[in-house]
Amino acid sequence: MEKLTARGRHVETTAIGGFFLLRSIAALRRFRRRTLRFIEEQQRIESWLGRVAALAPRDPALALEVVRCQRLVKGYGDTHARGWTNFQRLMQETDHLVGEPGAAARLAALCEAALADESGQALVKALAAA
Repeated sequence: MEKLTARGRHVETTAIGGFFLLRSIAALRRFRRRTLRFIEEQQRIESWLGRVAALAPRDPALALEVVRCQRLVKGYGDTHARGWTNFQRLMQETDHLVGEPGAAARLAALCEAALADESGQALVKALAAA
């Protein structure tokens, strides 16, 4: 018997009630593109891709590191908010790194620092070290 855990509750997906619950949730999928979160995410993605496209001809290595920084933005709730905040910090730093020697390596190190701990202290220290 399949069980799905949600907020401490078990939903038996093989039972008729659990099956209809999952089908109802799946039916909401068509409304996803109209949500504020989806619209904001699409704008962020377009901005990120625009940054990569602008950097690629001038500094391909830095553009690649900007692509890799996207792995900071993941999850939901607090995890997503922390990742987004760290990503924004790194994109601001990228603006200062353009044209600098070793810019890609610096951004890679900052990204690793951002991934190192949840509190963000490693990133703060790495940014201060510059």
